[in-house]
Amino acid sequence: MVQDFGERLSVHTTLTGSVEASNGTTLRVHHAWTDDWNFANGTLTVTGLAFGTRVDGTSVMRLDRGRLVIDLSTGEPTFMAGKWLPFFGPDLATCELIAAAAT
Repeated sequence: MVQDFGERLSVHTTLTGSVEASNGTTLRVHHAWTDDWNFANGTLTVTGLAFGTRVDGTSVMRLDRGRLVIDLSTGEPTFMAGKWLPFFGPDLATCELIAAAAT
């Protein structure tokens, strides 16, 4: 079965959870982004809060916002703005750094 979305399709995704750092600090993680598929232009635009982390019980937080445009025919990025982390996710070094700042 094939679904026809016309020339555009927008999908908003939100993921929330927590990560335990090695020193026992709990980090709250929030990911939210919008995928805008433009089949007429042959592009995928990803925008929004790609990564946000907050240390429980403190005011320590880290947010990365950005915009990424990918050419659908090649899979190559054609435009980047902001700071993007690989796969829109937390990496261990980031979690450890935030956890250390909170102690």
